[in-house]
Amino acid sequence: MLSLRARPATDGGFDSDLFHLCPDKPAKVAMNLRYSTRRLEAIRATVTPSQHIAHVDDLEPGQKVVALCRESVRCNKAHLDDQESNLRRRGFDVIGVFKEVAPADAEDRTTSELAAIKAKEANAVLVAESTNRFVRGYCYRRGEGDKPRRIAVAPNVIEFERALALFHGAKLATLWHPDLSEKEVRKLQSSRGQRGNRGGRPAVPVSKKRWRELKAAEAVKLRLDGLSLRKISRALSVPCSTVRDWIEDAQYQGC
Repeated sequence: MLSLRARPATDGGFDSDLFHLCPDKPAKVAMNLRYSTRRLEAIRATVTPSQHIAHVDDLEPGQKVVALCRESVRCNKAHLDDQESNLRRRGFDVIGVFKEVAPADAEDRTTSELAAIKAKEANAVLVAESTNRFVRGYCYRRGEGDKPRRIAVAPNVIEFERALALFHGAKLATLWHPDLSEKEVRKLQSSRGQRGNRGGRPAVPVSKKRWRELKAAEAVKLRLDGLSLRKISRALSVPCSTVRDWIEDAQYQGC
């Protein structure tokens, strides 16, 4: 029986003649294929975003920009307007605004592509709130009911190169510094949501810890009543990811 086996090249990648026949083994192509050394290094290595993405403070006054506002899920769609408002406050000549609801690693990010094309044609800069509006890395951990849960992390070399290809060579910039970590970006996003009492703590004088305890207890109760995470998120005006964290914490504590 014939099978295929990968043949490594001397430079750490694969020869142009990627496969050769192996008549003495059963056909287990998926098991025999191996990553090249170069690809493994690219997967393990993260990128310094500021090498490819500018900060808006480095742009010339009056620079023409195209604003890209993106959220991963529909329950956070209201934040798109907040992103646009933050970008417009900087006083740039905004020639276009594109709003997208799609995960960063979605196969179809047509809105982002259209924004990049418009920016390139107008010799403008494509500006987003943070680097993770352009590109995001993910890892998987155990979540609710032992289902794998995606966790946002810094993108690796391959994910970053794929994102740069998506934007067709357009100049990119961010409102917040491009090298901020996911944790630092989430803090800024939380502060943005609290302005105007939208998505943040209520205006009543209650501690942050107490507010979270009350909201978490309410989220658990709604979950036991059969509501989906998305409906709970809308009812409590908090992100789906926060609701998921509260539910999982309650499960681990035996609630």
